[in-house]
Amino acid sequence: MNKRFLLLTLSIIWLAAGQVVAQHHPSHPPRHLGMTDEMKATLQLTEQQTAEIDEILLHAKEKAQALRDNEDLAPDAKKEQLRAMHHDTKKAVDAVLSDTQRTQLKQLIDEHRAEHRALMANVDHQGMREELKAYRKANIKPVLLAQRQSFDALLTPEEKDQLASIRTTLQAARRTARQQGKHSKAEDAPRGGSPIHHRPKDSHKGLAAQFPDAFATLEALADKYAAALDAVQTTLAPQRQQWHADQKAIRDRYLPQDRPVAKQDAPDRQNIEERHAHKAYIRFLLMDPNNNPDEEGSRSAQIPVSIYPNPAGATAQIKLTLETAATVRLELKDEKGTLLKTIGIQRLQQGINTIDVDLSNVPNGTFYLHLFSRELGLRQVEKMVVVK
Repeated sequence: MNKRFLLLTLSIIWLAAGQVVAQHHPSHPPRHLGMTDEMKATLQLTEQQTAEIDEILLHAKEKAQALRDNEDLAPDAKKEQLRAMHHDTKKAVDAVLSDTQRTQLKQLIDEHRAEHRALMANVDHQGMREELKAYRKANIKPVLLAQRQSFDALLTPEEKDQLASIRTTLQAARRTARQQGKHSKAEDAPRGGSPIHHRPKDSHKGLAAQFPDAFATLEALADKYAAALDAVQTTLAPQRQQWHADQKAIRDRYLPQDRPVAKQDAPDRQNIEERHAHKAYIRFLLMDPNNNPDEEGSRSAQIPVSIYPNPAGATAQIKLTLETAATVRLELKDEKGTLLKTIGIQRLQQGINTIDVDLSNVPNGTFYLHLFSRELGLRQVEKMVVVK
């Protein structure tokens, strides 16, 4: 078994209800993945310890599944009970382990966390997100939009008006929540650490809790048109498989090949897919059939940019003029869109900013400087020629 997967599993069991998980994912109760034979060997468990821990984890898994399947519990109550159950499970496992085993386990977890941070430190997350976003815009959104336009013929005028009103309300709520998130991010960051990741209020569950009547209407429409929505899902199934494979290939190009991947049991996977399908129906209903994906981002902000010299040799100097301070990402790509160089992700100040670029490893040719900034709504491309 992959060592990183082993350590990931160990850390989930040990820290299931601890402070680290509670701080970084307060609204997502962690899941137990069980204790493998290799884990038991690493801790040198006795047969009695193995039997006791197996019984504890089996009971925890059954109880957790029962809680997740309990539709009578409110989401917040379900989270609290799952959190309490994981806390009790951790205490029970701790009670079976000796002091030496607990110390050894903590050391393994600390090693795993350091190794995982080092493994992911150089991952170009923003580049991956931008490429995935571009793929979805070019390949997925047009297909979904065509299906949504066909589906619109089934709706009554009143239902179309309902959806348009709900769509406007939720879009406004998302904009407000994201704007508030930008202002509160720095305040929520613990001293010397990363920001605490709360569930965004513009998520599906967050919006459903904030606008219960709107989501009750969406649920009713999803039930009324269940057969038609199922037919859309069936029609799109082969394409979804291709989309999934293509997006996985994009992620695999950015993420470490030996990263740990936790596999879920088939029943859990089936339940998750069913829940995701239901959310997909809600999102499908909320799609604006009159929206043109080609127009999305067409009003991207533009900033004054100069490249000197251009054509450039082994080095070049880029000057950016910003009206407000912002984080800007700069990439150099060839004419096929292949990323040649990530120039940097920099926090730039208001006014003129100068960036020196080393082009010594860039061959002669025509290239394009891509600039991205979420804060500015910036997606800009500038042509650059390299001649040495």
